[in-house]
Amino acid sequence: MYSVLGNHDYGSYVKWENEQARLANVDSLIARENRMGWCMLQNDHRIIYKGTDSIAVVGVENSGKPPFPDRGDLPKALQGTDGMFKVLLSHDPTHWRRKVLPDTSVQLTLSGHTHDMQISLFGFSVSKFYLSGTQRTVSGGQPGDCMSTSG
Repeated sequence: MYSVLGNHDYGSYVKWENEQARLANVDSLIARENRMGWCMLQNDHRIIYKGTDSIAVVGVENSGKPPFPDRGDLPKALQGTDGMFKVLLSHDPTHWRRKVLPDTSVQLTLSGHTHDMQISLFGFSVSKFYLSGTQRTVSGGQPGDCMSTSG
């Protein structure tokens, strides 16, 4: 299991006693995920091999537009993956159009940041069955885009 940090994981929205306490909280989160057997990708990658084939699972720290933190370092995370099929884990889906699509050859990006099933794929969302009247699609989508909703 691979994971990346999202905007809330940094604890920026909480008043901490000091910066050391905030950083200790982030370290604690990473340690808990490690104990569960998860691999936290922080601007790096892992290569999965199957026979003579391989893919790179690339993960960046949150790369968001303000007010969300931008700690992602995509060039660093991609080092050593040239010519490979790449799956990018990036918490904020706006990262794809801002930096991934124009600047990389990443073939697939998987994102979070879409709370409570608030996701639409090709205009369809299962949240319509559960969140009637609350779905709002983010503007600027193109056919085939996986669009999040505000939430």
